Amino acid sequence: VQEPAVSAVWFLCVGGAVQNSMDLQRVLFAFGRRGALRWDLRKCYKISRRPLGAGGCGEVFLGQSRIKGVQGALPAEAGEDTTQELDVLTVKQTAVKLLKKNPARADEAAVKSEIDFLAQSRGHPNITALFGVFCFWGDSDSSDNSDDSDPRVPECPDLSTSQLRWGIVMELCPCGDLHDFLISNGSVSEAACLEI
Repeated sequence: VQEPAVSAVWFLCVGGAVQNSMDLQRVLFAFGRRGALRWDLRKCYKISRRPLGAGGCGEVFLGQSRIKGVQGALPAEAGEDTTQELDVLTVKQTAVKLLKKNPARADEAAVKSEIDFLAQSRGHPNITALFGVFCFWGDSDSSDNSDDSDPRVPECPDLSTSQLRWGIVMELCPCGDLHDFLISNGSVSEAACLEI
């Protein structure tokens, strides 16, 4: 089965002169929240070496924002209620899901579905916020590790040994997810479910 061709692609290329512009960062993160693909994961986040957890599609790591000194909220679209939306540029810690190197077709479909769902449910108070989808060249043998960032996300990869990798940056839920809550607390009353 062959996947359908993409009907349209937008490519945004910005020179180094405005690389540190907070307005540009806001625009890039606004696109990212809607599922647009970015290539600057290492410039935006420092990723821990130890995973917070693992799942069928990859591992989740703690991400520390590298973007400093930003205040305020993302600009809202006309008629859009963003009262529940987090300001991506002021969030200091995130969850970074690094996907497996060679995902199976079923895994790819699940990841695409997850990204689509998170992008569409943006701003919902009880659904983890999507901050961005990133693509990068990486391998587990990278020696580029000038700080304590995860070496799986090299800044200057050797393309002869590297593979294309994917990362999803989301809101960090330090107390776990609904599954963890139910395991710890047991069943939830109908009234509590209605609040969720």
